[in-house]
Amino acid sequence: GRQFLRAKARYLERNSEIVNSVLNAYTRNTVGKGFNLQVKTDNADWNSLVEKVWREWCKPGNCDVTGQYSLTEILNIIVRRKIVDGGSVLVKTLDKKAKIPFQLQLREVDDIDAFGQIKSPAGNPIVDGIEVNEYGKPLTYYLRKYDFVTLAQIESERIPAERVYFLFDKERPSQIREITRLARTIEKVNDLSLIHISEPT
Repeated sequence: GRQFLRAKARYLERNSEIVNSVLNAYTRNTVGKGFNLQVKTDNADWNSLVEKVWREWCKPGNCDVTGQYSLTEILNIIVRRKIVDGGSVLVKTLDKKAKIPFQLQLREVDDIDAFGQIKSPAGNPIVDGIEVNEYGKPLTYYLRKYDFVTLAQIESERIPAERVYFLFDKERPSQIREITRLARTIEKVNDLSLIHISEPT
């Protein structure tokens, strides 16, 4: 169900001018030029230092583990993926060799290794790749690990929930995984795309 709807939403993202115009407008109006930080403590020197480090961290090569994206670009990707895929995954990382050690790794929702529902070694349920406690609180994410030479999946990597930002819109209290926000509109957009508008004669 979820993967099928996501595949249809991605098809529309690639092929529908209607969907792309909505995505572009929504992203532009949500993220815009990005975030600015204004620190307002009683210590002006501290405020200036934090703001300077923030501006530096937001640049490509500092906030993203691949060194490709600025924070604004990351935010644009997150907003777009939340609409099309239903969610976005960010993993907090520390690279002690980096100029600013704290960095983010962008992952796709497809990377959550949804191998059904089983029990973890601690006896907690693992629901579609996310280990939760008795209340449904995420404890561990199982993310696919790939060999970037062969692009084959090697194994699943267990990542503690405190290192993961799983950004998706919950519609039910018991919901653990994402669903594309385009789910309700997929068929309507397909119908609109089939309408042929002829010029008046």
